[in-house]
Amino acid sequence: MIFTYVLYILALLVRNFFSQRGDDIFALIEHDILKYSQLGKCFVLSDFNARTHIEHDFIDNDSDKFLDIQCSYQADAPLLRRNIDSHTVDKHGKSLLSLCKSSGLRILNGRKLGDLNGNFTCYNHVGSPSTIDYILCDASLVSEVKYVKVHPLTPYTIHCMVSCHINVNFLTYDDSEIDSDILSDQPAQFVWSDNCADRWLFTVTDSMTQNEIDKFLHSSLSSNELNSDDLVNDFSHIINSIGQRAGIWKKKASVHGKSAGHKKSSFSQKWYDNDCKKLHLHLKSLSRCIRKNPYNTTLITKYRFLKKKYSKLLKLKKCVFRTKIFDMLDNLESRDPKGFWNLYNELSPQKKHSQSAISAVQWWSHFNMLMNKCINHDDLAFEKSIEEFWSHYNNDVISNLDSEITCDELRQSVY
Repeated sequence: MIFTYVLYILALLVRNFFSQRGDDIFALIEHDILKYSQLGKCFVLSDFNARTHIEHDFIDNDSDKFLDIQCSYQADAPLLRRNIDSHTVDKHGKSLLSLCKSSGLRILNGRKLGDLNGNFTCYNHVGSPSTIDYILCDASLVSEVKYVKVHPLTPYTIHCMVSCHINVNFLTYDDSEIDSDILSDQPAQFVWSDNCADRWLFTVTDSMTQNEIDKFLHSSLSSNELNSDDLVNDFSHIINSIGQRAGIWKKKASVHGKSAGHKKSSFSQKWYDNDCKKLHLHLKSLSRCIRKNPYNTTLITKYRFLKKKYSKLLKLKKCVFRTKIFDMLDNLESRDPKGFWNLYNELSPQKKHSQSAISAVQWWSHFNMLMNKCINHDDLAFEKSIEEFWSHYNNDVISNLDSEITCDELRQSVY
């Protein structure tokens, strides 16, 4: 028999200042888990900042032997859990264990292949390492998890990545049978800069926007059939329309499976030389040794020292590289123009210009409409006006465009 269910995954970060402010973040988590557990199965991945040692996350000596037959309560089954973190259970740890008991979740750390010992997941800058990053799942899904892995340390964070493998049978559906109305669109994104405020205010005050706002207010006040979801969707449509016409709409273009604005890693930078590579390999080797010897304080201290050294080395190499490039640009500007432009082309990002999907006729119609003037392609008067404009302003245009490119302009374009 194959059981089908929807899997809801919750990923979050629990900071210590939540409890300092008095916010009961675990009560909010329990509320969400209770809501979605009625619709499917829950899976939680989080840095809980909680130390649980080997305390039980299930109800001890639980039994359903004397309950009514019609009762659907299932007693908690005891599950052995290991944890090499010897810290005592803290406040967040007690809240996490209570959350597991009340919501029927189980901690996978220290219970599955790949992490049978309950390895450390956090190596602080000072003090001994600890286990504070957990993967939780519904008690009925524990047998479906194949393994859990705590990955080695990296120089970029004090936390180890925790992953798991779960057996899932995906059901495929015909796209034509799926109602697209039930699918939620991805929220719109905007690129906001210093000059965007003026463009936004100008677009908000135009006649088209005012008509949309008046229509929205009239429909929301006069109609009793609209619910809150419809009102939010209509208002979001107005905001998105304003952002699109104001020119601050953010479009994510995919390039080889990655977004066009994908930031390059340090390894692909020109200033990342052999010194950086050697130190990075040394750190990786140390992280593997720490994984095998988690209680070796000498290795942990050495790793922390080399990690700080690696971070400082990256900043130094980047600063030296930029200073060298600026000096080369200043020297080549007057002495070797060809070398100057070769260096400029080498540093400039390589953009692949794809052929526009908009035809020339569409461009003509668009800007023709913006100018509010009906002009045909064979309008001789229009071509004559262009020739008169060119003959009258020819000298001024050439003199304004024929100017030197300054170093500040180049620096802004390159960096």
